Amino acid sequence: GQEVNATQTGCQFCLPSFFSIEDGNCQKCPINEMTTFAGACVCDTCGPGTQVNATQSGCELCSPGFFSNDEGRCQLCPASEYSTLPGATSCEDCNCGQEANETSTGCALCQPSFFSTHGSQCQKCPAIEMSTTAGACECDFCGPGSEVNATQTGCQPCRAGAFSPDDGLCQECPLAEFSTLDGATHCDQCQCGSEVNATQTGCQLCEPSFFSTG
Repeated sequence: GQEVNATQTGCQFCLPSFFSIEDGNCQKCPINEMTTFAGACVCDTCGPGTQVNATQSGCELCSPGFFSNDEGRCQLCPASEYSTLPGATSCEDCNCGQEANETSTGCALCQPSFFSTHGSQCQKCPAIEMSTTAGACECDFCGPGSEVNATQTGCQPCRAGAFSPDDGLCQECPLAEFSTLDGATHCDQCQCGSEVNATQTGCQLCEPSFFSTG
């Protein structure tokens, strides 16, 4: 804990953050170790939830968003985990419908059209699925006669001339079939003497000299 002074007329204590063994010179503590007082013979480590300060003269608590579970440096919480208080020894998972915020100090709700399971990051709903509100744990399908809108935040009815028989996307009516209203779950055929119009939204009569069997 001492070394010879500059004039070699006596001994002086090693300063905080330094140490010496018997008959040696004072030397800086190793990385991640410290001394809090003058005259140290050995350096100490900081415990979980803390780290050595910048001057290696003491310990400081890990900041929110960080943790330390051993005697090393504080480290940022893993993706999708957080710590809210100083001195954390571990980080916590966010519930479903949430993810860790940008500073890893808490949780934020997933936005509409996104979802998350417990302990995961928010992710976009799969194609043909949607979520209407913030904080979704799962995404939903749209029912027959509708499809997911462009932003995946809700459903929209199939337009006239199209249909959807299940949870998928709207599709054009087959050739020679039609749907007259929005939200059709199936398409219809025209009766004899008529045919589907150009937009497949209804029927038109056959012209003179033409016929149809329906």
